[in-house]
Amino acid sequence: MRLKKIVALVCTFAMAAMSVSGCGSSASNGTTAAAAVTTAAATTKAAAAATTAAAAATTAAATKAAATTAAAAAAKSDVKVAAVFPGAINDQGWNQLAYEAIVKAQKELGVQTAYSEKAEASEYEQLFRGYAQQGYTIIVAHGDQFYDAVCTVAKDYPNVQFIVTSTLQSQAPNVNGCFVGGVEGGFAEGAIAAYMTKSKKLGVVLGPESTSMNDDLKGYKAGAAYVDKSIEVDSVYTDTYEDTVKGKEAAMALIEKGCDVITQENDFAGTGAIEACQEKGICNVAGVMESKDYGNTVLCSVIEDNTLGIYMMIQRGVEGKLNGTPTNFGFADGALQFSGFYGKFAETMTEDQKTKIKAVVDDLTSKKLNPQDYVTE
Repeated sequence: MRLKKIVALVCTFAMAAMSVSGCGSSASNGTTAAAAVTTAAATTKAAAAATTAAAAATTAAATKAAATTAAAAAAKSDVKVAAVFPGAINDQGWNQLAYEAIVKAQKELGVQTAYSEKAEASEYEQLFRGYAQQGYTIIVAHGDQFYDAVCTVAKDYPNVQFIVTSTLQSQAPNVNGCFVGGVEGGFAEGAIAAYMTKSKKLGVVLGPESTSMNDDLKGYKAGAAYVDKSIEVDSVYTDTYEDTVKGKEAAMALIEKGCDVITQENDFAGTGAIEACQEKGICNVAGVMESKDYGNTVLCSVIEDNTLGIYMMIQRGVEGKLNGTPTNFGFADGALQFSGFYGKFAETMTEDQKTKIKAVVDDLTSKKLNPQDYVTE
């Protein structure tokens, strides 16, 4: 059993920026600034009076500002948010994006936070119950694999709102599904790849098989068919989100089958797929995270901003607006983002390709285009 880090992080309002590395610090409720003005020698009665008045005004203003800051801090600091992650919070992908949402909530909403990383299935219920018993009123479970355990625990804690990511399943009154991308993100990737392929064979490297991975693939196939129904889509499910070697092996297998555009949907392991594309000179349409810096064969990234999506769910919880219903975030919410074009394949694209790809993204953003209408599986 690997040692788990359960770390409480308490927001400090007086800090303009902060770095969270697993240790918290006590919140500051503000400091009253008192201005003392001492006049060594008053030249006139009027000057002395003016100085005294200015000092009094400064002290009063500072005291009022400090009191306001303290009141605001006190009003926010009683909300406690916990998160449970299946992987490491520094994985440069799926888990890190969610962790950054917790940090953002701590900084901007003034909540107290705690987290557990690398959680194993045998611990799920124990972790959720532990946080609920400690007074955490919002608990984020990062991944649909947590859903059953959350539903079991949530029944015993009706006043705690649970947020489960990567699922649109929910359970009233306090289990809230939260999905960023899914079919919509996959649709955009598939359409982009379809406009770039010459062989009419596309490949997708996925993480462990799950509802979220299946939705990504369904969307991808729908997006490719939206552009050209004759295009073939092949895919490989890996059993990892972190093993770059397996990601590379999966991409290589797809390239050997004739796929000339590869997309990866498995976080840090996906950088292995990009490495394969680099070695073989294959166009890469990246999913999940901004991948520009991983290789010049990356054409663009369809970024799933889980940080923003989870943060918005936490914000709703702080405002008392969660009630056991699901939310699917996409381009219109800003949680799905198109990076634009870069790398060596961008240099050889035609203006027609660029225009058509941008049109797909624009139509998804405006909701003129509904990907679900094109899903056939």
